[in-house]
Amino acid sequence: MATVTEATTVQYSGDYRVDSLLWLYANWNYKTPSQNVLYYTFTLDTEMYYHADGTNISAFNSNQVAATEAILAYAETVTGVDFVRVSNPDQADFHFANCNLWDPYTSGLCSNSFSYNYDASGNLTSYSAESYVFLDDQEFGATNLAAVAGTEGYETLLHEIGHALGLDHPFEGDHVLPVAEDNTNNTVMSYTTAGDYKSEFQAYDLMALQWIYGGDGLGGLYGLNSTYGPSLAPETTTPTSGDDRIRADDGNESIDGLGGVDTVIYTGDLGRYTVTLQGGNIQVTDGVGSGGTDLLSHVERLAFDDFEINLSVQQTANTIAAADLKLLEELYVAFFNRVPDANGLEYWVTRLAGGMSTDAIADAFYAAGIQASDLTGFSASMSNRDFVNVVYRNVLGRPEGADAEGLAYWSAALASGQETKGSLVKSILYSAHTFKGDPTWGWVADLLDNKALVADRVAVDWGVNYTTTDESISKGMEIAAAVTSTDTAAALALVGVDASQLVLV
Repeated sequence: MATVTEATTVQYSGDYRVDSLLWLYANWNYKTPSQNVLYYTFTLDTEMYYHADGTNISAFNSNQVAATEAILAYAETVTGVDFVRVSNPDQADFHFANCNLWDPYTSGLCSNSFSYNYDASGNLTSYSAESYVFLDDQEFGATNLAAVAGTEGYETLLHEIGHALGLDHPFEGDHVLPVAEDNTNNTVMSYTTAGDYKSEFQAYDLMALQWIYGGDGLGGLYGLNSTYGPSLAPETTTPTSGDDRIRADDGNESIDGLGGVDTVIYTGDLGRYTVTLQGGNIQVTDGVGSGGTDLLSHVERLAFDDFEINLSVQQTANTIAAADLKLLEELYVAFFNRVPDANGLEYWVTRLAGGMSTDAIADAFYAAGIQASDLTGFSASMSNRDFVNVVYRNVLGRPEGADAEGLAYWSAALASGQETKGSLVKSILYSAHTFKGDPTWGWVADLLDNKALVADRVAVDWGVNYTTTDESISKGMEIAAAVTSTDTAAALALVGVDASQLVLV
């Protein structure tokens, strides 16, 4: 039985792209009585005036009705939920209408409400919700009243239906997208337009809707309040050419993941198993239980209770020069004060191999760093001098910050526009490495080399990801802080991996 806590708490996935889109809107998965149908109406009623945040409510025209029904038919294929039109607004869950929204810069609005009851044990006994979608027909009337696929009005309607389905803006709340990814090519919930107007949910939206609904509707096998709970990729026993999550069974198995990015899931912690490379395939041996020995091919991830191991990151890392890979690893240390997780590093390797410059990547790291200022020390309002001091602490291991000469030089480079904050970090890294072997400052270059070595061992050689984003950040920072100019062993011991049981090189 579902609890009131589950129904009224955001359940995050651990994937930053998904988590940036999750918020506590109408939680249809907990609606009672349980059924895989949500009803919608275009009929006006007085209740709308309490939700409109505007005046002069009017009915959708034929273009808008057709657009709404097309989007909901598409949403059925994404969520597995059945959407049924009704004329009685008292029966409807979704309500659609035009109005003159008070804010002249707002083209659409979704107002959600929900109520619930629970027993003395905290078990949910009833849950009801409603969503009201309004399109502005005054300032934005030209586009909203002519909503057809491929137009601004259609994208606005898609965006508001996204809210009704539980999606949030990616730039609000505790989990926000990096600025470089906050655009409509990734999510229609963004306010930053990129490319053509969208007629379908984008990649990040689809991932979030998969997490919420599981692809099989309300009360199905996956998603919130389901048999197996939410999952970004539900488990299967039959691999396909797409992305699969495959549960390993007892005994010896041979698993071919075929195409896509496939994950084989094992019971228990990584330390229970030995994972080795065998002739281009992966061999996983259960040293404790009845799992036997599995031979895996075309499998890109292994999931254990305490780690996810990325099996493709080594091959991806080989697509760029070793110096560029080391720079990416050092940028993680510089901007996030941590060693990278394998999946994050692989993502940026892919971007670099795809043509994104290291300067652009460094600027994207800075943009992400200021969004987590409590962890990184960077903020959008900090002075150039403060920025340089943080870089000296993170990059050069100098807790007192920059010396007077270095502080003046690098602050001036920022002030003149000679350097951006991203490119400045690259320049400081390059400068630090020139002191290799110097009797006074050679330890700084040694420290950087050792941090890159640990980052490479953790993220590339071992392919390590922790099970949550927060743990990846906290452990990554702990590991980076343990590296010294003369020692890496203490930092590697903190990872929690037995190198003799994880041999992928």
